Amino acid sequence: MTKIESAFSGVMVCPGDIWVADYTEQTKGFPKCERKGVTIQEMPFVDIAAFHLQNPSRTEILAVNFECNKGFFPEGVQDCECMFRPKNVGKGWLLLCELKYCKYDNIATNADKAYSQLIDTWKLLDGKGFYDRKHCKVFLNISVPEHEYDLSPFLGFVGNQDEQLTYRKKYKLHLLGVNSVLVVSSGILMTVRPQI
Repeated sequence: MTKIESAFSGVMVCPGDIWVADYTEQTKGFPKCERKGVTIQEMPFVDIAAFHLQNPSRTEILAVNFECNKGFFPEGVQDCECMFRPKNVGKGWLLLCELKYCKYDNIATNADKAYSQLIDTWKLLDGKGFYDRKHCKVFLNISVPEHEYDLSPFLGFVGNQDEQLTYRKKYKLHLLGVNSVLVVSSGILMTVRPQI
């Protein structure tokens, strides 16, 4: 199995909660030196909505920002924003996440693009042996952080039920559309439903 720490630069080891935000659209009009992109951190963001990986179990998680690893992706292969996996487990789970900041009317279009990016990234990682396919559940998640309570889950915009079942049965691939995921342990992830 290919080691994440040696294949990517800037791999973070996070023992607690993780937040991911993408400042690309928010800062695109700024001078080049002030622009930001995908940011992964271990504290909540105060100026932008974000995806939240809740980790009350304090499982050590490897976090990879693909924006900092563009050279890993061959020409023509789309990448998603980031990847997470428990540090000391070859089995367990692997989570790929793509964030989209968009208006309600654009969610379906953006979800199609995000789905394509997630599938491309997953195929590349699968082909390079980054996880044990027989014993690892892979989750592909689309997050639309600005629409937490009224539009989650977003999975209704992505793939039909037959396609989702095919990926689950054939590849142990789970499609998600949430803004928060709960790490129960190094072997279990759960979606977090918003409370109203």
